[in-house]
Amino acid sequence: GMQYSNTGMRQMLVLAMQNLYDNKYHLDQNKAALYISNTNLPWSFKIFYGIICDLVAICGSSKRSYVVLMGLFQTVALLIVPLFPGMTAADVMWVTTVYSIGGAFMEVVCQGMMVVECRKDPKYGSEDLQTFAWCMYGIGGTFACFMQGWLCTKWPDGKGALICYLITGVFTGILGD
Repeated sequence: GMQYSNTGMRQMLVLAMQNLYDNKYHLDQNKAALYISNTNLPWSFKIFYGIICDLVAICGSSKRSYVVLMGLFQTVALLIVPLFPGMTAADVMWVTTVYSIGGAFMEVVCQGMMVVECRKDPKYGSEDLQTFAWCMYGIGGTFACFMQGWLCTKWPDGKGALICYLITGVFTGILGD
């Protein structure tokens, strides 16, 4: 459930990136849109992440080890942005793309784990777990949007967006691992 909340919190980063590209880097809309679309590209390859985690076991586990590994991957990527304020807009895009790779990979792994759990209760398992997952996604997304709106309104010069990266990185590290 916490991974779905983390996935919902990803909305904070989308809005934070828009804020950074507009207010700190002063990118034109076309370039900002290109950078944001590049960070979403890893989500297109989810089928390959599923194949990799099914075929390559880490420490004897084909699922749980990937959750820990990708959670660390995401956390480190997100913490780089606020800790190195001299980054260029392209640097922010690449680091956020690394975060997206970890997030997309982890979502595939969690979906696979949910399928296994659903099979334990053939009558209600699927409905109950899907409802729980989507509720957590909604809670994470709603919280993230409110936080991002408040932080980027309070500090419109890009500092609020960097705080959003920091918060999402910490939440991912705590809840995703």
